[in-house]
Amino acid sequence: MKEYLNLLPAEAEKRRLPARAVYAGAAVALYIVFMAGFGVYNQIQTRKIEKNLEALRNQKQMLGMELNSLQAQFPGEAVPGEIFIAKAKLPWAEFLRELSLIVPKDVWLSSIESTEEKATGMKAMTFKGVTTNHAGVADFISALESSKFFYGLEILYSQKGDRGVSFGVKARMRWS
Repeated sequence: MKEYLNLLPAEAEKRRLPARAVYAGAAVALYIVFMAGFGVYNQIQTRKIEKNLEALRNQKQMLGMELNSLQAQFPGEAVPGEIFIAKAKLPWAEFLRELSLIVPKDVWLSSIESTEEKATGMKAMTFKGVTTNHAGVADFISALESSKFFYGLEILYSQKGDRGVSFGVKARMRWS
């Protein structure tokens, strides 16, 4: 007795595709769908980048106009960096982020105080803290000098004690 009954004619049985051809066709179809999806994703990302680029171009144009107005105020000389940074009105978040990055690992700040010099009207910051040795104070001062926010540093005091070296440093701010 037969185990199965074939109702298809014999020539239809011969025309049947082998399994390898079916799998290969499915793989090609999946590849095409994947590449089409990747292309769509790429176009979406490109549009986002183009929007950001356009916003940056507009910002550059606005800053260029502001720079031109500053150059008109100071004809024949370069615009001082302090004035340009002061006009930019940098946020405190950026200032604190940079400060957290430049403080050496062996320096611990105990206070930060902002003051305004009465004679010049410029703002200054006073940093007080502790470090393990005098080299830590020197590293901290060097880091402050390399920052875009500070200039005109003064050492108020630096003395060795039981807990390490305590120090005070005053720095003028480039923006207020």
